[in-house]
Amino acid sequence: DMALFLIAGDTKTPAIASVLAASTNLILDPLFMFKLGLGVRGAALATVVSQYTAVLAYCIFVARNIKNQKMHLPFFSKVKGSTNEVKMGIKILGDMLVANGAMILRTTSLMACWATVTSVATRMGTTQVGAH
Repeated sequence: DMALFLIAGDTKTPAIASVLAASTNLILDPLFMFKLGLGVRGAALATVVSQYTAVLAYCIFVARNIKNQKMHLPFFSKVKGSTNEVKMGIKILGDMLVANGAMILRTTSLMACWATVTSVATRMGTTQVGAH
């Protein structure tokens, strides 16, 4: 997740994952929509594939950072050490959930808006849906 890197002060990794996802979508959209003749379904499929590409990139970046010991996730490791270390791990997990809570609320709001606009556009006709 992007917040994991931003909390660690890494803005480069989320930018790389975002560019990778956007590039994948840019390439796959015309391919799926026109070359394969999937139309709007092709655009949706291209978007899904591009989002999974970003998730895969994030997983690779996290695994690489943990392996190189650039990133330490105490709440995922075996609980060893003092009570203070365990409390610190729980605090970090809580901070990440709070940081992601705002993003989840934002994303849910955007999805609700898009669903409403799409619903209105579908009542207007196929041309309006295509323009949307």
